[in-house]
Amino acid sequence: MVWALYANTTLHTRIIDGDILAYQEESGDTHLFHPVTYELLQLLAQGPVEQADIVEGLQHKFEFDRTVLSELLTEVLQNLERNGILERR
Repeated sequence: MVWALYANTTLHTRIIDGDILAYQEESGDTHLFHPVTYELLQLLAQGPVEQADIVEGLQHKFEFDRTVLSELLTEVLQNLERNGILERR
């Protein structure tokens, strides 16, 4: 499955105590992201990415167990999709 940021999505971010506070300009919503989620968004800001490639990239950067990361990532991606930040392609 390929994931991408919604077109014209603008997130203004600030780091607060290790977490990332993001204001989504289009919706007016504010989100609090874990650093791993922020890395995911940075990756997707470069263009659409296959979910398997996301897992691989994050696994190397954060040294997570691949199975655990894959399960958590699925939940995070679906949550970001529900919040209008990401879309499946």
